[in-house]
Order: sequence, then C-alpha cells, then structure tokens
Amino acid sequence: MYNSAAESCPEMIPEEGIMAEQNRDGDPQGIPLQFCIPDDLMSRYATNFVVQHTDQEFILSFFETQNPLLLGSPEQNKATLQQMGGIRSQCVARIIVAPGRMSELIRILQANYEKYVRHTEEPEQ
Repeated sequence: MYNSAAESCPEMIPEEGIMAEQNRDGDPQGIPLQFCIPDDLMSRYATNFVVQHTDQEFILSFFETQNPLLLGSPEQNKATLQQMGGIRSQCVARIIVAPGRMSELIRILQANYEKYVRHTEEPEQ
C-alpha cells in the first residue's frame, strides 16, 4: 500500500519550484521534493567545522565544543586549562556532498547569510 510523504513525515517543509533531479537515464522525474524533518532528529549546535575533499566528494564535519565549567580565579582557571591539555570537540554530524552540488550549497548558504545580515542590521540614524 502506498503511503504519502505527508503521512510518514510529521513536519514537512514545502519548497515550491524544486523538483527531483533527473534519473540516471536523463529522464526528468518531475516530482516535487518534500523536505521531511523526523520528530526524533536531534538538532545540535556546531561551534567548529572541518571541510575536507577528495576528487569525488566534499566531507563537511560539524563539531560541538562544550567549554568546561571553571569556577576558580582567572589564574586557577588558566592553570586548570593548561593541565587539561585541550578541550574535547565532539563531531555531531558529517555530511558528504558531491562536487557538482557544492557550488549550489555555497550559493544557498551565502544568500541566506546575506538575508540574515540585512535583517539584523540596525538602521542608520
């Protein structure tokens, strides 16, 4: 039995104008994409990033760093940090992107960042 994407996905993000890519034979699929975010998908905060590449792929790694709780004086905290030797940064996601899609990802990120900057800038007085 066929289940629609809306039935199996609790939160759908409609995206008009985006269509599925062509199949391997070059025939257009013509099926609108419906972006689904499962209820159990955990959102994590990325404080550090690593980008690597091979000839076939870009590997984007996202890390979350939780700073240690330091309650001493500045001198004590500095000594504690030196004794620790480093702060652990946990990889919370790794995404692999084909080189052919990387320029699109960069364009989308840039456009959204510019929109954010325009929205958050304070008007000159």
